[in-house]
Amino acid sequence: MRNFFRKVGFGIGPDEKIPSDPLKWALNQLDEVPPFSWQGNIPTEKELFEKRDLNSTIDARSIYASAMSTVFDVDFNLIRDKVFWGEKLQNLSDKLFNV
Repeated sequence: MRNFFRKVGFGIGPDEKIPSDPLKWALNQLDEVPPFSWQGNIPTEKELFEKRDLNSTIDARSIYASAMSTVFDVDFNLIRDKVFWGEKLQNLSDKLFNV
């Protein structure tokens, strides 16, 4: 088992033999860059949102309306219509709270 972890740690497959000169083998790994598994666009740091690659996908107002609905025991649709002016918000009460 010890050799298995050593092989995996060096990036050697379980069925591959340990190279006779591990340093030379490791340096040779830099000669060729394997293909990336992500083929899409890789954003630059300036393109990132708060150093993340994705913008938020849930409108925060959906969370606020759901929380208010549950805490104040008021119908979600009423809060959505009167507080958030009828915006198309998701009712996330059942996902946020186990009531």
